[in-house]
Formats: sequence, structure tokens, C-alpha cells
Amino acid sequence: MITKKTLKKISKGDYDALMGAIGELVDIFHYDRFDDGYESCLSDMEVHAGRIAERLTKEAEKKNAPAEKDVDYYLLMQDEVKKIISDYLTEEIENI
Repeated sequence: MITKKTLKKISKGDYDALMGAIGELVDIFHYDRFDDGYESCLSDMEVHAGRIAERLTKEAEKKNAPAEKDVDYYLLMQDEVKKIISDYLTEEIENI
């Protein structure tokens, strides 16, 4: 934390205090940038997760009939899920 004492030292020409304050400010800046980036990433992932879930549901409904009447149970194989997710992400990357 940069205090009044630190600022007084800097004003008197204390190079170590100046470098310490600069280091602290850089750390705070990087932390804020990381925090903002992390929040942005989570927000984006939330959007994409919903879209992928919707696409998986639609594909499952197309390929399979419900297991029982009045039960929404569909089956997709692991390879199908992998392909659907891969196709979605490829489309998103191409649309950037």
C-alpha cells in the first residue's frame, strides 16, 4: 500500500521507495486487468455454454425419440457430442 510516508520518501529522492511504489502500482494494474479479463471470460463462457446446450438438445431430439412417453430422455454418443461442440466452436471462430 502506498502511504503518505512512502510519498514523502519519494519526494525526498528515495529511489527504493519510488521503485517499490511503481512495482505495487503495476501489480494492482495487472490484477485489475486479470480480474476484468476473468469476469469477461466467464460471461462469454456462460453465453456459449447455453448455446452449446441448446444445440446438443436439438441434435438429440432430431436423432432420438424419447425413451418413454412424457419423459424427455435423449441419448447422444460421446463422438456425436464432441462433433457438435467442435462444429459450434469452429463456426464461432470463423465468425470473429
